[in-house]
Amino acid sequence: ANLSEAKRKMIEQGDQREGSFPEVLPTPGEANKMSAAIRILEALECDLDLYEVQLTETLGPNVMGLYHRDRDQIFICREAVAQGPHMLAMVLFEEWLHKRHKLKDNTRAMQTYLLSRLIGTITDQHHEEETY
Repeated sequence: ANLSEAKRKMIEQGDQREGSFPEVLPTPGEANKMSAAIRILEALECDLDLYEVQLTETLGPNVMGLYHRDRDQIFICREAVAQGPHMLAMVLFEEWLHKRHKLKDNTRAMQTYLLSRLIGTITDQHHEEETY
Protein backbone atom coordinates (compact mmCIF):
# COMPACT_ATOMS: atom_id res chain seq x y z
CA ALA A 1 0.00 0.00 0.00
CA ASN A 2 2.89 2.40 0.73
CA LEU A 3 4.36 1.91 -2.73
CA SER A 4 1.07 2.71 -4.45
CA GLU A 5 0.61 5.75 -2.16
CA ALA A 6 4.11 6.99 -3.02
CA LYS A 7 3.47 6.39 -6.72
CA ARG A 8 0.15 8.27 -6.55
CA LYS A 9 1.89 11.25 -4.89
CA MET A 10 4.58 11.28 -7.58
CA ILE A 11 1.92 11.27 -10.30
CA GLU A 12 0.00 14.09 -8.60
CA GLN A 13 3.16 16.18 -8.23
CA GLY A 14 3.97 15.59 -11.90
CA ASP A 15 0.44 16.61 -12.89
CA GLN A 16 0.79 19.81 -10.84
CA ARG A 17 4.14 20.64 -12.48
CA GLU A 18 2.82 19.96 -15.98
CA GLY A 19 -0.66 21.36 -15.43
CA SER A 20 -2.11 18.18 -16.90
CA PHE A 21 -5.46 17.55 -15.30
CA PRO A 22 -8.26 15.86 -17.23
CA GLU A 23 -11.14 18.30 -17.72
CA VAL A 24 -14.55 17.20 -16.51
CA LEU A 25 -17.80 18.80 -17.55
CA PRO A 26 -19.76 20.30 -14.66
CA THR A 27 -23.13 18.87 -13.77
CA PRO A 28 -25.99 21.39 -13.90
CA GLY A 29 -25.71 21.81 -10.11
CA GLU A 30 -21.95 22.40 -10.34
CA ALA A 31 -22.45 24.90 -13.17
CA ASN A 32 -24.94 26.82 -11.00
CA LYS A 33 -22.48 26.94 -8.09
CA MET A 34 -19.68 28.08 -10.38
CA SER A 35 -21.84 30.87 -11.83
CA ALA A 36 -22.89 31.94 -8.32
CA ALA A 37 -19.22 32.10 -7.27
CA ILE A 38 -18.40 34.30 -10.28
CA ARG A 39 -21.23 36.68 -9.30
CA ILE A 40 -19.73 36.96 -5.80
CA LEU A 41 -16.35 37.77 -7.36
CA GLU A 42 -17.89 40.44 -9.60
CA ALA A 43 -18.97 42.26 -6.42
CA LEU A 44 -15.27 42.28 -5.44
CA GLU A 45 -14.35 43.78 -8.83
CA CYS A 46 -12.67 40.54 -9.81
CA ASP A 47 -12.76 40.13 -13.59
CA LEU A 48 -12.45 36.34 -13.66
CA ASP A 49 -14.50 34.61 -16.33
CA LEU A 50 -15.52 30.95 -16.28
CA TYR A 51 -13.67 30.31 -19.56
CA GLU A 52 -10.44 30.84 -17.55
CA VAL A 53 -11.35 28.00 -15.17
CA GLN A 54 -11.05 24.29 -15.87
CA LEU A 55 -12.90 21.84 -13.66
CA THR A 56 -11.11 18.60 -12.85
CA GLU A 57 -11.83 15.63 -10.62
CA THR A 58 -8.86 16.19 -8.29
CA LEU A 59 -5.73 18.31 -7.97
CA GLY A 60 -4.15 16.20 -5.25
CA PRO A 61 -4.74 16.02 -1.51
CA ASN A 62 -5.83 19.27 0.12
CA VAL A 63 -5.57 21.24 -3.13
CA MET A 64 -8.83 22.98 -4.07
CA GLY A 65 -7.48 25.28 -6.76
CA LEU A 66 -4.30 25.81 -8.69
CA TYR A 67 -3.05 28.44 -11.10
CA HIS A 68 -0.62 26.98 -13.62
CA ARG A 69 1.58 29.84 -14.79
CA ASP A 70 3.01 28.18 -17.91
CA ARG A 71 -0.46 27.24 -19.17
CA ASP A 72 -1.99 30.47 -17.81
CA GLN A 73 -4.88 28.32 -16.58
CA ILE A 74 -6.83 28.12 -13.34
CA PHE A 75 -7.86 24.63 -12.27
CA ILE A 76 -10.43 23.80 -9.61
CA CYS A 77 -11.44 20.40 -8.35
CA ARG A 78 -14.92 19.06 -7.84
CA GLU A 79 -14.42 19.15 -4.08
CA ALA A 80 -14.05 22.95 -4.22
CA VAL A 81 -17.33 23.25 -6.10
CA ALA A 82 -19.06 20.88 -3.68
CA GLN A 83 -18.17 23.23 -0.80
CA GLY A 84 -20.61 25.77 -2.24
CA PRO A 85 -20.41 29.19 -3.91
CA HIS A 86 -18.79 31.06 -1.01
CA MET A 87 -15.90 28.62 -0.56
CA LEU A 88 -15.53 28.31 -4.32
CA ALA A 89 -15.40 32.11 -4.63
CA MET A 90 -12.58 32.18 -2.05
CA VAL A 91 -10.62 29.54 -3.97
CA LEU A 92 -11.19 31.29 -7.30
CA PHE A 93 -10.28 34.70 -5.85
CA GLU A 94 -6.96 33.37 -4.61
CA GLU A 95 -6.14 31.76 -7.95
CA TRP A 96 -7.20 34.96 -9.74
CA LEU A 97 -4.71 36.88 -7.57
CA HIS A 98 -1.98 34.53 -8.77
CA LYS A 99 -3.07 34.91 -12.40
CA ARG A 100 -3.82 38.64 -12.65
CA HIS A 101 -1.52 40.11 -10.04
CA LYS A 102 1.26 37.48 -9.99
CA LEU A 103 0.98 37.26 -6.20
CA LYS A 104 2.48 34.19 -4.53
CA ASP A 105 1.08 32.25 -1.57
CA ASN A 106 2.25 33.17 1.92
CA THR A 107 3.98 36.41 0.92
CA ARG A 108 3.92 39.94 2.23
CA ALA A 109 2.67 41.11 -1.17
CA MET A 110 -0.35 38.78 -1.00
CA GLN A 111 -1.08 39.80 2.60
CA THR A 112 -0.80 43.50 1.77
CA TYR A 113 -3.08 43.18 -1.25
CA LEU A 114 -5.76 41.29 0.67
CA LEU A 115 -5.68 43.56 3.71
CA SER A 116 -5.70 46.73 1.63
CA ARG A 117 -8.76 45.44 -0.28
CA LEU A 118 -10.47 44.62 3.02
CA ILE A 119 -9.68 48.00 4.57
CA GLY A 120 -10.63 49.78 1.35
CA THR A 121 -14.00 48.04 1.27
CA ILE A 122 -14.72 48.93 4.88
CA THR A 123 -13.56 52.53 4.37
CA ASP A 124 -15.71 52.88 1.23
CA GLN A 125 -18.78 51.54 3.06
CA HIS A 126 -18.18 53.80 6.03
CA HIS A 127 -17.71 56.83 3.73
CA GLU A 128 -20.97 56.04 1.90
CA GLU A 129 -22.83 55.84 5.22
CA GLU A 130 -21.48 59.27 6.23
CA THR A 131 -22.42 60.77 2.86
CA TYR A 132 -26.09 59.83 3.13
